[in-house]
Amino acid sequence: MKSLFKFLWWVLKIKWWLIPIIGGIATLLLYKAYYTHYELWWHKMEMPVVFGTFLFSLFIALRTFYEEWDRKLPKRLTVHFKLHDERNSENGKYIMSCHDAYLASEADIRQWGQQIGRQMANELDFEVFIDSTKPKRINGLYNHYSATFFLTKIPKQKDKTTPDLNSKYWVWIVQHLQTPETKKAVFDSHPNHPYSKEAVLKQANKISFQNIVFTGKKSSKDLVTFNIKQEEKFTLLSFSLAENVQPAILFTLTPPDPIVNNFAHKGVILSGRGPIWLYCYLCHFYHPTKFVATYDPRLQGAVVVESHGSEYKVGDIIPVESSLIANNL
Repeated sequence: MKSLFKFLWWVLKIKWWLIPIIGGIATLLLYKAYYTHYELWWHKMEMPVVFGTFLFSLFIALRTFYEEWDRKLPKRLTVHFKLHDERNSENGKYIMSCHDAYLASEADIRQWGQQIGRQMANELDFEVFIDSTKPKRINGLYNHYSATFFLTKIPKQKDKTTPDLNSKYWVWIVQHLQTPETKKAVFDSHPNHPYSKEAVLKQANKISFQNIVFTGKKSSKDLVTFNIKQEEKFTLLSFSLAENVQPAILFTLTPPDPIVNNFAHKGVILSGRGPIWLYCYLCHFYHPTKFVATYDPRLQGAVVVESHGSEYKVGDIIPVESSLIANNL
């Protein structure tokens, strides 16, 4: 009986179009069995056709509602970084993993995964292909995606706050529902298989917490300062320049990380006086968030320039009080 229910559920999800066909045939056979006294064949067909059409329309509607519900579920991404020369071996070495990062769209898996890797370590050298899996629905709350990048060499140590990845395995776990923090764990060797989130959380002595309000990192020349303010549906990111800046500053510029500061699931509103190329860089940097908008004081609001959700579309103006902008500078 359990297998029968699994099969029926599979039919509903994958072969849903068979249901109205089978229902129509069954209705036709029943009608033929009980109403054979009709003289004209189209009298026999009238009710089955009407009922079959109703069934077909009903299941089309149910399937449409199901797909729309599935599309609107939140998305999470777990990304692993593995040495390229071991990718076909069971003894492959995993260097880094990040569990449950917010994902705006399935199309952003490659770009967002690369950005996560650069937040965890220094510049990455990896193969052009990635290994991704089909999404799994977790407790009906969100769709979980997984991707593996194959590194051609181990990244260099980013700074003194990051581990030496030549011998350490680094894991991040992004918290979404419980607390606004990112849990980080360092293990003494590279495993042959990536550690699951549950396995990492069981080893409390390996975990450190990052639950600090980020006021902004500066570039190496201390020319750009960032400030963030969290609102319910968006994060306001304001920046200020100490002096005129040159495009070369983008090589070392480090804007606030949406994963570490737990605002990747929201939109980002950019505000500040700066060159157009700096705004373009920030729009690209925050592309994986829910939406990106730029504040225009003449409109007393922020104009949405890219969006991954249905709540806001490109061209919408989000009202923002000028006092909120002033207080965030």
